Amino acid sequence: MGRRGGDPKGVVEGEGVTLERAILAEDRVSSEWRTDGCCGNDRGDAREETRDPVAGSPVVKRTMKARKAHSLIGQVYDRRNLRRAWERVKRNKGAGGVDGVTIARFDENLDRYLDVLHQQLKDGRYRPRPVKRVEIEKPGTTKKRPLGIPTVMDRVCQQALVQVLEPIFEPTFREASFGYRPGRSAHGAMRRIWRQLEQAEWVVDGDISDFFGSLSHELLVDLVADRVADGKVLSLIRSMLTAGALVDGVFESAVAGTPQGGVATAPTQSQTSSLSGRFAGRREGVGRDV
Repeated sequence: MGRRGGDPKGVVEGEGVTLERAILAEDRVSSEWRTDGCCGNDRGDAREETRDPVAGSPVVKRTMKARKAHSLIGQVYDRRNLRRAWERVKRNKGAGGVDGVTIARFDENLDRYLDVLHQQLKDGRYRPRPVKRVEIEKPGTTKKRPLGIPTVMDRVCQQALVQVLEPIFEPTFREASFGYRPGRSAHGAMRRIWRQLEQAEWVVDGDISDFFGSLSHELLVDLVADRVADGKVLSLIRSMLTAGALVDGVFESAVAGTPQGGVATAPTQSQTSSLSGRFAGRREGVGRDV
């Protein structure tokens, strides 16, 4: 299935990744997500690692590795995609952002808010608001972890973007990668580690200090651009990264890092954490990739 006459739903050259296929892939993963079991218990492995049979097939995977995705912005602002994104944001609940709009208030004026978001994305006028910076306790230390809370409107936009990009990037990750990926959990990672410990000669536990807080925006956008050729989508991602934050009413610009707390945080972190997997992948083992 190739591109057809500027279809706004867009596809990957030589292989279709349409909104319908994205919906099928996400629904399949979410409906079969199992997190039961722990160390030494393999129950649920097969279901937890289930992938969309189309997007995960060897043929599609080879094609997607060789091709770039075009004309994706139309999928992002598709009204069906925005509606699905809102339903996910609503289920996740959470506080409002710097504009004071809560989940309940957004729901009361849902059609108007989604119409505004749809039109702004379509016209290229959408600009994310700064995140609301809050700090939470970091378990096991006296330090605090900064979180950035986007507005509800921005969370819907981020979720809409994630729903389009996720089926494109998911087939590119190593099988040993569990971090920030749909249908995978810490329980699955622990089961894999438990099995590998019986064969391990050594174990390395490493962490890069403040990696996601100091990550280069250009590096991240370049990584996405390896698979996405839609300039409007890349600009949208860049605007999310550079939206900045409000701290006690004072604006702080964002010159590096990915704000932790937004919907798009996990996909951007999974993409960058895959870098460590490529370097460590000379020999399969246990690490951040797991």
